[in-house]
Amino acid sequence: MMPNDFFRRHELLGFFLLVMTLSWGIYAVLSVPGGLGLVARDNPASGILSFCKQFSPSIAGLIVAYVAGGRAGARRMRRAALDWRAAPKWYALVLLAFPLFLVGAGAVVSVIQGTPALSPDVTPGYLVATVVFIGIVGPAGEELFGWRGFALPGLLERVGDFQASVLLGIVWALWHAPVWSWPLQKGGVPAQLAAVCFVVAISIVMTWVYRKSGSLLLAGLGVHAASNAAHILPHDSTVWVGHWATTFLALVIVATQGLGPWTQTGRSPAAT
Repeated sequence: MMPNDFFRRHELLGFFLLVMTLSWGIYAVLSVPGGLGLVARDNPASGILSFCKQFSPSIAGLIVAYVAGGRAGARRMRRAALDWRAAPKWYALVLLAFPLFLVGAGAVVSVIQGTPALSPDVTPGYLVATVVFIGIVGPAGEELFGWRGFALPGLLERVGDFQASVLLGIVWALWHAPVWSWPLQKGGVPAQLAAVCFVVAISIVMTWVYRKSGSLLLAGLGVHAASNAAHILPHDSTVWVGHWATTFLALVIVATQGLGPWTQTGRSPAAT
């Protein structure tokens, strides 16, 4: 079987395999604990490889969309993924209410614990740099033509909303595994499981926003960017609160909306 035949028959499987091959391969080449150390971190190539790893989901999505559907298929995927049209209330909910909820939850816990509410690193320059790179650039590489832009519509065609969210969340967590394996060693298995729960939870929130708003761009890049930005502000002692607050939101969605199908607007971006 030729590679293009495989991608045509198994678009999602091919996408997931390609993402893991690209990202895990790049991570192994970089100089990290347990890595091959072929490229030192002070080497300019390290920055290029790190960029490619962060954008590996979108790179894989564009490749698979083109190989499986040609230029027309890739164009349809890009058009759907970049569709920003959604009611203003959804932008307010995702870009304002959601991060304020996460920051507010952390502030409440900090008062209870008697710990600082904000990270000591929070300065105007720090905020600008981190919001741009951690809040926007990083999520864009993962979401635009990757997890939500490519994979989510395909999963929703095959399984229900809840199942698609959980499956994508688990694969997304596996994608993070090389990065999580060493920063979370002090926390052990509980910290790893908490991280997986958070990723699955925010995947549920993203699918719900997509179904309600009709915009893959807002559901993927918007929710991801808002979450990352909200996690920049809290003190290290309360940054975990945002993870559990997101998990609480996901549980509320499932409890009130069931396992799906979740209400969708009359316009489906995946079909435009």
